[in-house]
Amino acid sequence: MNQLVITPDDTLSITNSGGAADVTVHYADRRSDGTVLPGVQLTKIAAAATTPVLSAPAAGSARMVREVTVHTTVGSFAGSLSMVRGATTYKLALLDLDAANDAWNMAQGKVAAT
Repeated sequence: MNQLVITPDDTLSITNSGGAADVTVHYADRRSDGTVLPGVQLTKIAAAATTPVLSAPAAGSARMVREVTVHTTVGSFAGSLSMVRGATTYKLALLDLDAANDAWNMAQGKVAAT
């Protein structure tokens, strides 16, 4: 997955069955007047749940996702990254991180702790 475009009707979420993780999403908003504004959204996941990790852009804008990184903070983490468009959920990636300090990002996949 090289780049993902989020419209005002979309959100990016992680559903997990347990574990804790820090999520970083780097993006750029392309506004209707042609300006591009970079941004980052940080999210802490502490328990099993569906957690939005990137909100939708403002009306008339498109949010171009440059990078998503999930970094375990305690123990293992299992779940999925999904885009929600209206009432439909699209699963984009499975996340299966085995140990604290494992990471996953959309460019490389799983990166084991060192």
